[in-house]
Amino acid sequence: MDNEVFQQLVLEKLEILTRGQKRLEDRVANLEAGQKKLEKGQKQIRKELRFVWDDIKKLDNRIAKLEETNV
Repeated sequence: MDNEVFQQLVLEKLEILTRGQKRLEDRVANLEAGQKKLEKGQKQIRKELRFVWDDIKKLDNRIAKLEETNV
């Protein structure tokens, strides 16, 4: 194998590696974007869950007051 053929082979392999690296970087960027969406959704669920628990506490207090007046 002469030097020119070797250099061409190395350049081809480098190009393949560069394309693969770009694909990996794109996929990582997509994963990071998806993670941000999941985290945002998780925050929303926590917020809504807090509201649900607040409503449950209010209902529990109302029931307790009704029970006190009926006893």
